[in-house]
Amino acid sequence: MIAREQILHYKLEKLEDQRDLYWRQRAKAHRLHHGDRNTNFFHPYASERRRRSRIHNLVKEDGEVVTDTAGIHELVTNYYKSLFQSHAGDRYNELLEQVPSKVTPDMNLSLNMEYSDHEINQALDSMGDLKAPGADGMPALFYKQFLETVGDDVIREVKSLLAGGEMLQGWNDTVVVLIPKVACPERMKDLRPISSCNVVYKIAAKVIANRLKVILPDIISPNQSAFVPGRMITDNVVLAYELTRHMQNKKSGAKGLAL
Repeated sequence: MIAREQILHYKLEKLEDQRDLYWRQRAKAHRLHHGDRNTNFFHPYASERRRRSRIHNLVKEDGEVVTDTAGIHELVTNYYKSLFQSHAGDRYNELLEQVPSKVTPDMNLSLNMEYSDHEINQALDSMGDLKAPGADGMPALFYKQFLETVGDDVIREVKSLLAGGEMLQGWNDTVVVLIPKVACPERMKDLRPISSCNVVYKIAAKVIANRLKVILPDIISPNQSAFVPGRMITDNVVLAYELTRHMQNKKSGAKGLAL
């Protein structure tokens, strides 16, 4: 009888943990990392977040207001199809001939080396435990906690993909989510799209990115400020402003800089 009660108590504890984890993930309240179960805190937090993020209507370029779900889906799909459609032409080889090569043979050799188990585990460890999961619903925390069970399979499949193997069906299934940039979004420019990919797909992408990070400082121009760690997109704007202000204050005299 005691053993049965212990089993039931254990199962109840597991269900409580799962419920707490579910609402913690839904709420995205990352500032509360540890402590007792507080599902009552996460539940309204997630509900309010969902309410603020819901898109009730959107305004087209011609001013027409779209309120039905099907119309909003069509508007969003057509908007991003038009935005990301290539209009560059087909003279790629001619263009690439004018770009100097900066990747040395040694760099190329390091990029093409066989991927190790350590690199794959390192990529997984660097992911947030409860970051938005992809279409399969599995966060990185699942793979971390059950690494002894699924680790060998994940490493084998990721290595196969990075070696040029075929990508398994569903790996690159992606959930595109529109995040409001303003309090009450009305137009497509008020929304920021993010792509929630499956964790296994993100592991493969992060492994490649980690290798590229090693050589990026040698091939990126010093005045490239965006998308580089340690630099900000506003750096060049601030620099141009400071130079202009300095030249305006030194218009005359023996050491004048500008007329």
